[in-house]
Amino acid sequence: MRELYIHRYGQSVDATLSMSRFLAKVHTPQKSRLHSLGYIEHCTNRPTVMPQAQQTKMGKAGNIGNALDPRVFEADGKTPTERVSYRNSILSMPSQEEIDRVSLFDDCSQPMSMIDIDLTDVEHQILHSEFDQQGNLKSSFVTEQLCYTVAKLSRDHFRREPALLEIGRPTFIVGDLHGQFRDLLRILDALGYPPTDSVLFLGDYVDRGQCSLEVIVTLLLMKIRYPDRVYILRGNHEVAKVNKRYGFKNECLNRFNHLNVYTIFNRVFDYLPVAALIDSQFFCCHGGISEVLLRQQPGVENLKRVVNAIRRPFSSLSHRDLETDLLWSDPMEDTPEMVEKPTKDQPKQKSAQGQQQKKTSRGKPVFSASSRGIGYKFNSDATDQFVRRNSLKAVIRAHQVMKMGLSVQHNMQCITVFSAPGYFNNKNYGAVAYLMKMDNSELVESIRVLQFSPNSCGGGGMKGQ
Repeated sequence: MRELYIHRYGQSVDATLSMSRFLAKVHTPQKSRLHSLGYIEHCTNRPTVMPQAQQTKMGKAGNIGNALDPRVFEADGKTPTERVSYRNSILSMPSQEEIDRVSLFDDCSQPMSMIDIDLTDVEHQILHSEFDQQGNLKSSFVTEQLCYTVAKLSRDHFRREPALLEIGRPTFIVGDLHGQFRDLLRILDALGYPPTDSVLFLGDYVDRGQCSLEVIVTLLLMKIRYPDRVYILRGNHEVAKVNKRYGFKNECLNRFNHLNVYTIFNRVFDYLPVAALIDSQFFCCHGGISEVLLRQQPGVENLKRVVNAIRRPFSSLSHRDLETDLLWSDPMEDTPEMVEKPTKDQPKQKSAQGQQQKKTSRGKPVFSASSRGIGYKFNSDATDQFVRRNSLKAVIRAHQVMKMGLSVQHNMQCITVFSAPGYFNNKNYGAVAYLMKMDNSELVESIRVLQFSPNSCGGGGMKGQ
């Protein structure tokens, strides 16, 4: 039996996944500084659901689904906002063999002039970004020429990558960001910049937040500068039919008075990988697993073959495609076994109907229609079968707001990471998962979770989007 323990200290959380009786020991501050959250069930495994008024504004694609749960909006106490500084990070930046100065022609619909950008200088500007007291970016580093440059260079990298990435550990895993640039900088500062370990981003970089352009330009620049350490997956908002409705299109139009930048970024999105395997043990994607994957022959090699058969670029999604499920699906909530409540005449006996329901529902993968209107909801038996068939340990995904930023479901085989704290003015935490190997003779995986408190002036969404 595996157990997950979490300890919160300051802005971070330690979560250690232990096998059998062995609980891995990780370096933590003194016990007097720890506030134990106990077992993982103390962190809600229910997604944060937007209030009805916000659901109406966000539309069906933004509807997280499930009934409203008032518990997810309870405040845990506000953390004083600290001034964010990244000036120390730039001092340790190593020299790069990659080309830092680039000249290229844009292949957009209109001919563009020669572009000459110093990417090192841009990186310096990003790390020195300043915000006012309300959390608004004082001055943006994003220019039209910079957008064309990072789009062209990063797309060349994505073209060479398979649809299913293979990554080793240690690896940081970052969930939804949704245009919250200041929180992205908080994350990069906590992870260390430039990154020395692999960093996997699970999608949903644009829409709803106020700085989608800053977020996507920063991530693509990181991919160009550190291609063997930075990995970027596609989320459901990296699809033109979605991001034209939820903020990214309007942001590009308001910034540049045309849609060339918007168009070329969506061309880049069409080439993004859709899934990743970490050490052939953790399957990562934005949304969730697909029934298509359970119809294939078992084995991780067959899994690679099926996912890598996805043809890119693709700009539209069908309701029955594997790629649609990987971007849109959600896990069903964990529920007790189906048993009827005892009657007065049978206070301790289960009814025949309840026993039959329990018997027929056990071990049967279920994929039901999603309330989002696209993708599916999969149950714990589907997750268990997928994990066992491919000799995996867990599925790691994003796509849903979690009150504590991270949630473990389906007998600890499905982990959800959401990295945008205070998303759309809610009180959720943001989280980043860190997969690392322990120096022990036994195979023990340790997951450290960095947790970021809701920032009253750092996140939020675009009102009316």
